[in-house]
Amino acid sequence: MRKFRVILLLITFAAAAWCTAQVATTNPPTSQPEAAAAGAAGGVVPLTENQREQVLSFLKTEQPDLFKKLADVRQAAPQRYTAMLNQVGRQTLYLIDIQRSNPDLYAFYKEEAKVAREIERLRGQLAGNTDPSHESELVAELREQLSSKFDLVQARQKLLVQQARLTVERTDRSLALREANKQSLIDRELQLLVDAAKGKPGPRTGTPITVDSVMMNTAAPSTPTSRPAEK
Repeated sequence: MRKFRVILLLITFAAAAWCTAQVATTNPPTSQPEAAAAGAAGGVVPLTENQREQVLSFLKTEQPDLFKKLADVRQAAPQRYTAMLNQVGRQTLYLIDIQRSNPDLYAFYKEEAKVAREIERLRGQLAGNTDPSHESELVAELREQLSSKFDLVQARQKLLVQQARLTVERTDRSLALREANKQSLIDRELQLLVDAAKGKPGPRTGTPITVDSVMMNTAAPSTPTSRPAEK
């Protein structure tokens, strides 16, 4: 459970990092574009060629604005481009993994990012507005987007709770099954250890049994997916 809580914390942190609007602050960069700009300073572990291809393919499809920004920098300053790509690449690889392993969660990340960009656009318009009659309209639009952001965050958190509960339920069932078969599991492991001590071939493989193979063949709860069952 401790490991799963850590995973949930990392997922939540990654969502906040990616979905933060591209707002100029004094805090360390959190959004991908800000991370890309910070990456120009270097100090990030370089991506492999395969990772670079994955990142660029993802950005071209999912974040075309950032992809174009990187392409422009590549033409003007190749070394700065490499540093920026390495910086933004780590967050992007994480998102690629989430997109593959948990599409439902990724869908919320993507929608939150869209809303964050719209909030930033309206904030910019409000900052540059000189027409008092137009201000109330901008404020109303901004409120609507903030409401959408709130609803998305709530829905994402509920999904995480649902997935966490599903994981706990599956683990509980697995533990109950192991408890019900305690003696047979102990007998099986004991026999494997006795056979290993005598150098007898392992089951099915025909290879000698070792302590490592005993541990590998001992029944244990399977690792459940975090994605909820389809309804």
